[in-house]
Amino acid sequence: LNHDTEGRITNLAISAVTSTGDIIHLRKHNKMKLNEKVDENIIESEIINAIDKYKELKKYKPENLFVYRDGLFLEDTVYIENIVKNLGINPILIEVNKNSRVMTSKESKNSLYKMEEGRYVFYPFNYLKQKGVEINIVKNGSEYSNEKIVRFSVAMAHIYHGSPYSNIKLPYPVHIADKVARTDYEWRLYIPYLK
Repeated sequence: LNHDTEGRITNLAISAVTSTGDIIHLRKHNKMKLNEKVDENIIESEIINAIDKYKELKKYKPENLFVYRDGLFLEDTVYIENIVKNLGINPILIEVNKNSRVMTSKESKNSLYKMEEGRYVFYPFNYLKQKGVEINIVKNGSEYSNEKIVRFSVAMAHIYHGSPYSNIKLPYPVHIADKVARTDYEWRLYIPYLK
């Protein structure tokens, strides 16, 4: 989500990426009513579209679906979980807080710390000041351990090359959605997606 408080509008971008980094679905909803909460009908239709595209590409449905939320889930997570379960897929719901205030006194570039069960902070390698990215596993409906899920999420942050001018690195699906929501067409310079 990207907000224009002056214009009282929100732009929403949703991306779906395979575990190897292939973008299979990308959609932008422009000029929606200013809101931090995403409409449940949009969530449901985009999840179904992404799964359909995955099945078209791979010829089978995924076993697990990682649903990343840039920021906190204000949406009904039980509703999202049920959408995914009804498709016969294991839901994994993850919050990614790129504005983390968790700091460390030691050099922590490219380090991952467990703060509590299901809650981690990742300090990516970057060229500017150190800034952590919080990863909070809200729902793990899979057979994967939380540690495996967070390590996969961190690995997804290494798929793309970040800008030397940025002090954060996000899991790839969150990075894509963030770039697309913030720009009109400039995102095409950063995101390798042809449709």
